[in-house]
Amino acid sequence: MELIKPIQDKVYNAVKAVADKAGMAVIFDKNSDITMLYANPKFDKSEAVLDHLGFGKKK
Repeated sequence: MELIKPIQDKVYNAVKAVADKAGMAVIFDKNSDITMLYANPKFDKSEAVLDHLGFGKKK
């Protein structure tokens, strides 16, 4: 893990840079079973779903 983590981080940062430059929201790995490599956090709707279910953060 110690040797793999820096390589994974470098790949992720490259994927994120390409996505940001191209204005992409999501990038998938076509060589595996629907593995998402990158998702722009501004499209994360987890909190909205939790709120709808009644589990959202108390304000």
